Amino acid sequence: MDDKIKDLENEVERLKKMLTAVRHSYLDRERLALLGELVPGITHEINTPLGVAVSAASFIDVQNQKVLNLFEEGKLKKSDLEQYFSNVNESTEILNQNLHRAAKLIGDFKEISSYQSNGIKIDFNLCDYIEKIVKTLKHEYKRAGHKIVVACHDVRIYSYPGIYSQVITNLVMNSIIHGFKDQTEGSITISVNKTDYLTITYTDDGVGIEENALKQIFEPYYTTKRDDGGTGLGLSIVNQLVVERLNGTIECFRNEESGVKFIIRVPLSEVEKR
Repeated sequence: MDDKIKDLENEVERLKKMLTAVRHSYLDRERLALLGELVPGITHEINTPLGVAVSAASFIDVQNQKVLNLFEEGKLKKSDLEQYFSNVNESTEILNQNLHRAAKLIGDFKEISSYQSNGIKIDFNLCDYIEKIVKTLKHEYKRAGHKIVVACHDVRIYSYPGIYSQVITNLVMNSIIHGFKDQTEGSITISVNKTDYLTITYTDDGVGIEENALKQIFEPYYTTKRDDGGTGLGLSIVNQLVVERLNGTIECFRNEESGVKFIIRVPLSEVEKR
C-alpha cells in the first residue's frame, strides 16, 4: 500500500511539473503572439517619420542641384544663396527631428521586445517604461480617437519589465477591442503609486462589464464576445502573470458611471532588492 501511495505521489508531482511547463509554454506563445500583433502598428508609426525624412532629404538634393546649376552657369546670386541656406536649414531640422523620432520608436520597441523574451529581474523606472509601452500602442488607440493618460512619476522598482509590458498591453487591447467597441474618444488612465504596495490602477470609460461577469472575468476562455472573435484569454493571462509571476493580486470593478477599473497590488518585497 505504501508503495502505491508513493507511486501516486510521484505521478502527481510529475503531472504538476508537466502542467507548469505547459503554462510557461502557453505564456511564451502568447507573449510572441502579442509582439506579432504590435509589429504592424509599430511599422506604421516608424514609416511616417521616415517618409517625412525621405521627403526632406529629396528636397535638399533638389536645392543642391539647383544651386550647383546656377553656379556652373555663372548665374548664382547672393539672394539665391540666402534662399538656399534658408531652405536647407529648415529641411535639415525636419530631417533630424523625424530621424530622431523613428530611432526613438525603434529603440523603445527593441527594449520592450527584449524584456518580453528575457525573464530576468532588473532595476528600472516603471513610469518611463509604461510611457514607452503606451507609445508602442499609439497606432492601436490613436486611429480610433482614443487617448491614454499615464499618471505616474519616477517610481523605480526591481522586477520583471516584460511582465508589466504584457499586463499593460493586454489591458489596453482589451479596452480597445471590447470596452470601446463602436465608441470613439475613449479614455484610459493608468496611475501608479508605491506606498504600502506597488499599486497600478487602470481605468477606462468604455461600455463596462456586467455585474454577473465580474466573478468570471479572469477565468480562462471566459468571454462575452465569443461571436466577435473573443477568446477569453487576455484577462486570464493578466491574472496569471500578476498572481503567479509577481505574487500580487488583481481586482476588477465596475465604474459608477461607465467603464471598468482594475487594481493591481504587488507587495513591496517583490519589487525591491533583498
